[in-house]
Order: sequence, then C-alpha cells, then structure tokens
Amino acid sequence: MLTFEEFISASPSPYHSVKTAVDMLVSAGFKHIRESEVIPSNTPCVYTRDGTAVIGWIPGTDFTSGFTSVQSHTDSPCLRFVQSGAIKAFGTLMSIPVEPYSGLVVGRFIDRKLRVGGRISYIVEKDGKFIPASILVKSEGEFVIPGLAPHMLRNPGDPKDWIPEGDDFVLCCPKTVTINGKQIEVKEKATMNDLFAPLLPVGAIISATQIDISAIEFNRYGSLIQAPRIDNLASLYGSVVGLINSFKNIPTQASTRMIAGFNHEEIGSRTRSGAAGIGLHDWWLRVCQLPSDIAIAAMHKSLNISADGAHANHPAKGASSCHDPIPVLGSGVCLKFGQKQNYAFTDNLSAVVIAIAKNAGVSTQKWVGKSFKAGGGTIGNLVAADCDMKVVDMGLPMLAMHSCLEMIDEADLKGFEVFCARVHEQGNAMLGLMLQLHHE
Repeated sequence: MLTFEEFISASPSPYHSVKTAVDMLVSAGFKHIRESEVIPSNTPCVYTRDGTAVIGWIPGTDFTSGFTSVQSHTDSPCLRFVQSGAIKAFGTLMSIPVEPYSGLVVGRFIDRKLRVGGRISYIVEKDGKFIPASILVKSEGEFVIPGLAPHMLRNPGDPKDWIPEGDDFVLCCPKTVTINGKQIEVKEKATMNDLFAPLLPVGAIISATQIDISAIEFNRYGSLIQAPRIDNLASLYGSVVGLINSFKNIPTQASTRMIAGFNHEEIGSRTRSGAAGIGLHDWWLRVCQLPSDIAIAAMHKSLNISADGAHANHPAKGASSCHDPIPVLGSGVCLKFGQKQNYAFTDNLSAVVIAIAKNAGVSTQKWVGKSFKAGGGTIGNLVAADCDMKVVDMGLPMLAMHSCLEMIDEADLKGFEVFCARVHEQGNAMLGLMLQLHHE
C-alpha cells in the first residue's frame, strides 16, 4: 500500500489523486468499472466520474441494512494555467499566464519550487475522422513565481509586499522543462497547444487543459508533516486506507461500505463531479437494486462521514473563528460543529461517531465554530440535504490551510485511518442503537 508521502507525490491534480486512489483499490482486490456499466451485485468495485471524482465500495450481503460512507474531496486551492494563455520571454526566464482556483493564499506560492500536473484533452485525426483523446501530465519541480524585491515597494501607497492579482499572475520556468519524463522546449509566444505538442500525436489539436500548480516539497519534522494539498488529500488517502483495511479485516458483512472523493468542493460543489448533486443517491439505488421505498428506508439506516480539514490552534494567532478549547495537532480527529450548520452535525450523530472512535481507541477533539464569525464549510450538509443522508462533518486538525504547504500530525492521520475502518465495521449498528432510542 502506498504511503501518504507517495500518495501526495503521485497526486499533483484531482485527476492524479483519483487515478492513484483507484490504483490503490484495484491493488487491494477491487474491480475498476465504468459508471455507465451495469454494477455487479457482489464484487468490490470502484468507478470515476469526469476523471476527478471517485466512488469505491464493498457490497454487503443485505442491502436492506444500508451502508456506511466516508466522503472527501479531490481538489485543492491552487493556481492553474490560463486556457488561452501565450508564453512570454524575459531573457532566459519564460513566463506562463496562470490564474487562481478558489481561495488559495497567493503569497505563499511565491519563491517556492513548484510543479504542474493535470489533464490535456485533444482531438486527433485517425482514418480520416477526428476522434477525442486525453493524457495526464506531470512535471518535475522546475517552475517558480519570482518575488519582488523590497526596493520596488518604497513609494508612498505601496504595499508591504507584492501579492499577484489580475494579469500579474505568472508562472516562470527555464527554456527547457521536463514533463512526463520528456524534455519540453518552452518558446516565446507559444500557446498551450504549442507547449504540449511534443507529448501528443502529430497533428493533435488541444480542446482544453486543466493544469494545476503546486509545491513539490514533502517535509517531516518528527511526527509533523508539511506538504502540498493536504486539504483534502489527507482525508481522501485516509478513507482509501480505511476501506482497504476494513475489507482485509472483514471481507464480508451485511451492510455495504463505501468511500467517495468529490471534485469542486473549493468552489461550491455544484457540478456533476461535485458533492452537491444526486450522484450518491443514484449510486445507492443502482447498487442495492431494491424497490424505492425499501431503498430509501435502508438509506436512513446509513451513517455517513464528511471528512475535510479542521483549523488547529496557531501558536501566534490561535483560531479566531473557533470557541475554546481550540483543537491542536496530535490530539485526534475533530468533530466540527457550527450553529449556522455550515458543518453537518446533530447531537445524536455526534454521540454515535464519538462512541465508534472510543471503541477504536482513536482520540477526538471538537471544533466549535463561533456563530458570529465568518468561517468555512464543506460537503457534509450538501450531501445531507441533496441526498437526504445522515452525515457528520469531521476532519484532521491542520495549520496553514489553503497555503502552498499545509501541516498535520501523522498521528492524527493514522488515527483517522483506523477510525474510517471502524466506521465501516460498526457504524450502522451504533446508529441503529441511537435510532431505536429516538424511535426514528
């Protein structure tokens, strides 16, 4: 099984993280099928949607008992290549236009060793007809956004530091870079089609690119991990490991076990590959093949975890949107609460997941958002409302969320992996006890 470091290294874009998750599941005995295929009723399977979302599951022996799920997202705040950009030359420094995706902390990407990764879709002529095709691309760490010297910021009204905005967003590199192991020449006035042409068949015409930019570092300080895209690849990785370990521990059980990784959480999730849709609802109806009334009844017996990062206590700044005590690194997975319901929680479901964690020997903390402060949100209540599911929002405590490099403690990640496996093994039984108590 891949380590977390190997998973991060292999995943510079949502396309890569989904492919890597699929590869891990297939290596563990899951069958990779197309979403458009008929779903097998008794085989662990995985399928993808648009290349950036993934659902993997182990079918149960009794679909009327429902399912458990751990859901996360595959995208991260970053910079991306401009679709129609043209390259400029400044001596030996080449400049590629880029633009922000979601709420990244732009200044943290300056003066860092960066890489690019994503997917290129194109058309190519074959036997007198044009056909569609695509290719995943991944570079070495040969890209950088140069900072601006303080001497350029000494006039009245100048900011303390330069933060790119608008047309100032550029990514720089030398005249030759390595992409997919191949030396690529970066030429002035070249378009995206020109830049990536050496990777494509002769005569190929690019229809669209989605190329993410991220750091290439992975740093360890004792148990602390500093890496790019921890939000939310740590949750995706932990959910994959948890599902695989649950399959190893208990190959067959009554309830179905599932994980999902969605795209576009960072921009609202309202896309085909995002969480704010009926994808999970459709998946369950197709998997269980039960009459609608029985299928919906089984869904209400199902426990779902929405996994995303939680802000930890910063040594200098704390976490102003969180009530005390603020979660800290290394003290366990966080349950996320908010009176505005920007995070999915109910009192009875929180008791269920805390009991599961304690039975697994996994420490938990509470992240309690201040109702009078602006804060974040994630996919939990989107899934709860749009698919009518019981969902609890949880996450790993982290520092520097949405930065070029983010930080977690490895102990929290390991605990989350154990928790995910135990959710699949005990979740619906524990939920059943609570539902019986409340006669629901």
